[in-house]
Amino acid sequence: MIITIIMETAEQPVKKFTVTSVQDFLDLYDVFFPKIYNFIFRDVWHVETAEDITATVFEKALSFIKRHNIVIENFQAWIYKIATNELFSHLRKKGRKKTLSINDESLNLENLLPDERQDPSKYADFMDLKRAIGILKPKDALLVELHYFEKRDYAELEEILGERQVTLRSRIHRILQKLEVLLTEDKA
Repeated sequence: MIITIIMETAEQPVKKFTVTSVQDFLDLYDVFFPKIYNFIFRDVWHVETAEDITATVFEKALSFIKRHNIVIENFQAWIYKIATNELFSHLRKKGRKKTLSINDESLNLENLLPDERQDPSKYADFMDLKRAIGILKPKDALLVELHYFEKRDYAELEEILGERQVTLRSRIHRILQKLEVLLTEDKA
């Protein structure tokens, strides 16, 4: 198995990985597991479920890499696409709406949520936003989370979601309008 993976992240310039063994894949796993786990956890809010879905994502990625001799140009977008598909599959099976969460690198949610005692208005605004995004269609809520909380740019969103950048910009604009209406209704 010889797979070349070219990766570019905000933290690192273009970095080229050649996966010649399972150990090479495990090195990428160590880099991306926390990111994918947190992305999934913020949608399911259940540790065991997030672990199961994340494991499935990496199993599928490894299986694909073993079967194909290809160049994966943007590993990060590719692994997020697999994660997104698995997450939607889980949500379809469970029949649950996606809920918003916040970016949580350490999984210490109490440090990231606005403290109701210290800033009641910020906490109330956060809870209103969470409720409003929870009302959105799962695909719309996912787009908001990927763009605003995961900080994915339109080019990467295009790769992950398989939609043109122009379409994504329009969708985000319409979603923000919906959120504004929902948040205004909450205050009325």
